[in-house]
Amino acid sequence: MKSKLEQALIKSHPIDGVDETNSLVTFSRHTDLEQLKETVEPLSEKQLSQKKIIYPAMKDRVLLNEFRDVRTKLNKRLGERGTVTLVTSALPNSGTSFVATNLAAVIAHDHAQTSLLIDCNLNRPSLHKTFAFDGEAGLSEFLIGDTDNVSEIIHPTGIKRMRYVPVGNKYETGREFFTGSRMRQLAIHLRDRYNDRSVIIDAPAVLESADTRMLVDMCDQVVLVVGYAKVSGADIKEAVDTIGHDKLAGVFFNQSLMK
Repeated sequence: MKSKLEQALIKSHPIDGVDETNSLVTFSRHTDLEQLKETVEPLSEKQLSQKKIIYPAMKDRVLLNEFRDVRTKLNKRLGERGTVTLVTSALPNSGTSFVATNLAAVIAHDHAQTSLLIDCNLNRPSLHKTFAFDGEAGLSEFLIGDTDNVSEIIHPTGIKRMRYVPVGNKYETGREFFTGSRMRQLAIHLRDRYNDRSVIIDAPAVLESADTRMLVDMCDQVVLVVGYAKVSGADIKEAVDTIGHDKLAGVFFNQSLMK
């Protein structure tokens, strides 16, 4: 796979603050379920390879180093701590989940950082297939108010220093989940929960999803994935204009077309 991150444009705007005194999120740190949860068995190198997840000892050094280069460029843009990065594409089937997962993985390779991957593909979720998930609470349960405790929706991945939030069990096609304040509050809380954490949001194609356009407003920066020979220059330009130059961190050209 050949990929390239092109640094884009001017500056980044941080997420707007919220009044946590009126927040729907449980901010208590007294009982941190995320830390108390039993961790899953670490994924072996064979399992990581089968799941198409990069790891430090992998033979494909070109692919590994390209993701390391992306990590370095993103860190230089906004710093290594406390960021929310949205990964989207112009059109579907461009490999967004592959890029988002491996971006979270390569961040976790750095012993000074942790990562949290959130599956916001409510109509076509995929992370529950990549990581062990036993039907516990996820993003949809939090957004509809079944739980207010953020720790209940964060799950181990089998990769050290990397966790994820699956879509959950209550998502419904056509239902608007991101119009309220809970997703914005969640993004801010997860970004600030630990000062070494980077949050990666795996989102649908920006030209086909109103959800993604709302999520762009909640994040610090956006990586646009372009499937090789799958989109036109006009599509890329429209996607960039939709995201906005202030939020766009770069373009990732994905030749593998992995989903």
